[in-house]
Amino acid sequence: MAWINAGAQPVSMVPGGTATELTDQPVNTFSQVGIDTLSTTVNVSPAYMWRLYVGHVAFALMLECSHQLPWSVTSYNAEQLRYVFDSATMAWQLPSNDFGMGTYAGANMPTLRDNNRPITTFADPRWTYPWLKQAGIIGANRYATIGGFLDWMRHNLSHAVGGADTFASAAAIWGYRGYSPISQIVGGTIDSRYPSYGALHWTEGCHGSTGFISAALRVLNLPVQPVWACGHELVYFVSEDLYLDHADDPYNNIVRGSNSSSLLLLIDSATYQTRFGPDLTMNNLGYTGTPCTYVGYAALNFPP
Repeated sequence: MAWINAGAQPVSMVPGGTATELTDQPVNTFSQVGIDTLSTTVNVSPAYMWRLYVGHVAFALMLECSHQLPWSVTSYNAEQLRYVFDSATMAWQLPSNDFGMGTYAGANMPTLRDNNRPITTFADPRWTYPWLKQAGIIGANRYATIGGFLDWMRHNLSHAVGGADTFASAAAIWGYRGYSPISQIVGGTIDSRYPSYGALHWTEGCHGSTGFISAALRVLNLPVQPVWACGHELVYFVSEDLYLDHADDPYNNIVRGSNSSSLLLLIDSATYQTRFGPDLTMNNLGYTGTPCTYVGYAALNFPP
């Protein structure tokens, strides 16, 4: 509360972190992090994961107890509470005792979608929350806030060019051998492979955007579940029972050229079922008999 009362100034996030502070560029303990061609993976130590988890829970409770948000977690059911307070929705413990962050294709996508973790390293909530306030994203209710976040994505994000899912490409775009750091997305970076594009708010496609949405809205006690379908990722806004049917949609060039509300991108569960199958507990991995067809992701916002 002292931090809120003092004006909620954003903390700095030092790459690698410190003994007491969080970062969106934690030390990646994955043993093969130096191999450029490998798919990006982020593992963190048990001590760091504990600090990250406790930091988010403490922040969530601070916002709730001091009534900083127009909504309350006291109205949430168990599933909704899980995506705000359960560490298993952030990372999972590996046989090495470290924690793996993110669910990705090379790790064998789980059948049940509640085993998905967003591809993100998260960040210190004391950085993310001030940015969300400064950007005017926090609205009068959860639905308006989701719309505000989708609008920010719509007006700012650019899909990475030439792939962004290896250690080498991640380092070239965001300067970190791991998942795209939220502060680097927000601040903008120059992809050293394509410097002529200049500094842009690069996203690692639908997977990175799902992680971006999850990491940011979790700080506002807004539960978000990543969902895999047809090799892509979409987002389930658990408290609203609404889906973004492809996480690239907000910065689709067709959407960006429209004057309509970004909230029109959201679909209800009935519509989701017609597109991705009737079982709302499972990912659509393409081998359950449900056709893998996608709607509206062809005209992405690649740089000119």
